[in-house]
Amino acid sequence: MAKTATLPGVTPASNAELTVLAENYAAARDERMEKLKGEIDLKNRVIAKMEALEITSYHDDEANLTITLETKTKVKVKIGSGDAEDD
Repeated sequence: MAKTATLPGVTPASNAELTVLAENYAAARDERMEKLKGEIDLKNRVIAKMEALEITSYHDDEANLTITLETKTKVKVKIGSGDAEDD
C-alpha cells in the first residue's frame, strides 16, 4: 500500500524527534518518581525516630548536622551552611 502525502496545513501523524523527546522525558519523570518514593520513606523514618526519642530538634556537631521536627509530617535538615526543607 502506498503512503499518502500529508495535506498542506495538516500536522504529520508522527514526528520521530518529538517521540524521542517525549520518551526521554517519561523515563526521567519515572526515575524521579522512584527517587521521590525513597526520599519520602527516609523522611518518614527520620520523623519516626525523632518521635520515638521524643525530641523535636537534634544537632550533631561532628557531622555539622541539625534536624528540626516542625510538624508530624515536616522535618528540616541542615548540613553545614546549606539546608534542605521538606514541604
